Amino acid sequence: MEFQPRFFWRRLAALIVDYIVVLLVTTVVLAPIVIGSTDKVRFTAGGLNFTKCFTSNTAPQTLVDVAGGVEIDRLMICDKSMLGLYNGRWATLERTTSEPEAKYRTTRRITIPVNHNGDPVEPLLIQDVLIAVVFLFLTPLVLARWSGQTPGRRLLKIRVQAISLTYAVMAKRELLKWGPFAVAVLSAYYLAPQTLAAAEGEGFIWLIALAVGPSLISVFWWLIPLFFWRGAMPYDRICDASVTYDQQ
Repeated sequence: MEFQPRFFWRRLAALIVDYIVVLLVTTVVLAPIVIGSTDKVRFTAGGLNFTKCFTSNTAPQTLVDVAGGVEIDRLMICDKSMLGLYNGRWATLERTTSEPEAKYRTTRRITIPVNHNGDPVEPLLIQDVLIAVVFLFLTPLVLARWSGQTPGRRLLKIRVQAISLTYAVMAKRELLKWGPFAVAVLSAYYLAPQTLAAAEGEGFIWLIALAVGPSLISVFWWLIPLFFWRGAMPYDRICDASVTYDQQ
């Protein structure tokens, strides 16, 4: 039986290229806003961050409060930079527990943004918001105007073809493509423990939501259709679209 090409590695490489392009552009655009204001706004916590960490022996009272009444076994302070631009300070609080007769130990940790004094702050990760906006609402415009290609797809010589290659159809495709994964990530964020004590009591629930939820969606929404439906993804079927190799 002859199978239709799935272009798995081309799709993955194209996505990585597009993400890097969006990351670089949004970093340049947001730099004037973020520099000097990392207590209020920051670049993404992921991306191309370089992290420099050190262990602290003392914690300010505000971090002791975040521990929620349990002892902090280890306090790690990390400074992050995005493409050489300072991206704020983060504190990771850890607590390790073990049963007297158990052969294993359990470590719980939470990571929160802090200022230079070690006090918790609540900066807006503005770049994450902007990247999501670009992929959900600007990418469909590029696909519609660029004959089904983005910079990454053009470089890897693949394109999205559809019966109606319009902005509305491409926007529907991108929303269906990323929607389930976004719901899983937001749910995990909502369930994330707010204190170290809560991490001990509810850590497994949060871990399941964070790891299992997005993983299951990735498998059933992306990987299984990719291999067993001969590359026809659910969102492509709904939008009467497909990914093809660009012969030009």
